[in-house]
Amino acid sequence: MIDLEEKLVEFVINKHPDDFSLELFKREYDHYSRDLLDEMEPGFLLYLHTFFQDEGMPHLADALNVADPPVHLADVVRDFKRSLKPDLYGRLVEHSFYYGPPYLPLFQFAEQLRRPLTSLTLMDWEDNSIREGFAKFMGKYCPDNELPEILAAIEKYIKHLRNSLSQ
Repeated sequence: MIDLEEKLVEFVINKHPDDFSLELFKREYDHYSRDLLDEMEPGFLLYLHTFFQDEGMPHLADALNVADPPVHLADVVRDFKRSLKPDLYGRLVEHSFYYGPPYLPLFQFAEQLRRPLTSLTLMDWEDNSIREGFAKFMGKYCPDNELPEILAAIEKYIKHLRNSLSQ
């Protein structure tokens, strides 16, 4: 964790060599330390709730809404893979690309980064090698999905996060 914090501090300082201030540092630190996965979970939970409501499983939908969140929703979806009928699970994943945020592919990509914590901060996303790695990941594991649309959805989240800090 200390290494990650030091990397983030260095990143923010290096991003503003000519206009550095403590106020700017705080704002940028708050922005770039945010985890895209954590930020997308509420939207993905809303997607899951709607999906299970539409599939005639309102109690499961409601149970997901009231569960305490120490568990990543991606882990819950993994359990669904083992417990749901394959066609239902397939629809759940496929529909997530159209009706939810790109949480699942981002989470699966972040897991491949082999870090102590599964995360993908906004600082990470600024790194071109991370973006290129995600594009390659999508081409390999999700070739039927439109990468430009997924990248646009991610950028929409980032823009929303940036705007929420300035308010």
